[in-house]
Amino acid sequence: MGTGGRLHIFRYGYRFIPAEKGAPEITARGTPDLHVANWLECVRSRRPPACDETAGHYSAMACHICNISYLEQRRVAWRKQWNL
Repeated sequence: MGTGGRLHIFRYGYRFIPAEKGAPEITARGTPDLHVANWLECVRSRRPPACDETAGHYSAMACHICNISYLEQRRVAWRKQWNL
């Protein structure tokens, strides 16, 4: 949420609601199937996936930190023990 509007991001796309009255919403559908297809291809070919464990860890931690901050209504700082 910002001065320009609200952005909702979810697994199957996103939705942007502009702050300006009368401005149209912007929505886009995501393609979660590409992630699954990449993983299945890696299982078959034994090649590394597009996102390795480290990138997945840091991506998930960013979401967890946001949720903690929202639920506890406080700032959450990165902790050293969260590093890989």
